[in-house]
Amino acid sequence: ADEIFVTGTFAGIIPVILVDNTVIGDGIRGKITKRLQDFYIADVNSSWFVYKNSPTLGEAIWARGVSFN
Repeated sequence: ADEIFVTGTFAGIIPVILVDNTVIGDGIRGKITKRLQDFYIADVNSSWFVYKNSPTLGEAIWARGVSFN
């Protein structure tokens, strides 16, 4: 696969970069996942629920992705 991501109400959209020791795409967040994250954040920020001082850990996970081994 070129890109894989997981979604959830708490985490939003998280890129998957490794599955069973197989690198997905280039091993970094892909363009489509980044674009979906941007749309998601724009929607969240335009609603009544707005993150204040968003945690750096969450930002790091969004940018780096997760591995499933």
